[in-house]
Amino acid sequence: MVTVYPARNSSGRPLLAGVRHPYILRMVALPMMRRNQSMPNEPARRAPPMTTSPVDRRSHWARVLVVALPLLLSRALPAQTPSGVVTGPDTGVLVRAEAEGAKLSRVAPPDTPGAMFGRVVVGTSERRCVEADGVGGVRSGEFVTAGAGGQGGMVAGRAFKFAWSPLHASGAMPALVVTGRNLAVPADTFVYSSHSIGVTGSPPNQGYLFPSGIAVSNAGRWALIAVSGSNWGCFVVTVRP
Repeated sequence: MVTVYPARNSSGRPLLAGVRHPYILRMVALPMMRRNQSMPNEPARRAPPMTTSPVDRRSHWARVLVVALPLLLSRALPAQTPSGVVTGPDTGVLVRAEAEGAKLSRVAPPDTPGAMFGRVVVGTSERRCVEADGVGGVRSGEFVTAGAGGQGGMVAGRAFKFAWSPLHASGAMPALVVTGRNLAVPADTFVYSSHSIGVTGSPPNQGYLFPSGIAVSNAGRWALIAVSGSNWGCFVVTVRP
């Protein structure tokens, strides 16, 4: 049996007086022994070398994790935003668009969503404006659109093909209305509407969407706000000169 002689201060009081926790004694008292601490009038004693088994090492690191993990988890994380949501500054166009979307009535999701909802690459189910450059299958609110990532991007004055897939889709769905707003010049706007409904697949996997050809007259960053009944979506695109 190894006898632990506690280290004492200049007045003779043990430095670890009152400490009974076995883990603290093991981690503090034994290293003191290794520094040849001894009782008064006792010859210096050299403690035998400590050996640590793999089980002891695992137990030690388990204790460290128990202490450290809550501290790591409690550290502040950067704010997260839904994928693709536009967060940069603008002239109020996107704020206004999202406020309008928030006021539009909502309908519970259908059992079978629109034709393109299984092909979403980026976006959010929230009624937020999302980036639509360079990717296909972008979701905003109750719309998924594709087209902005192909054909080399939009060019001012040229018709650009978009497919608009509303969450609530049918062969008799309300007309599509797309409002375009220039982010840099809020007064620069246009409205596109269509009653044309496209059909994808065949029964029983038949789907419905709106094909469109939209031309934007001026270059710049534009918000395309789509509405069909209770379906709403806002997509930000770049139009080249």
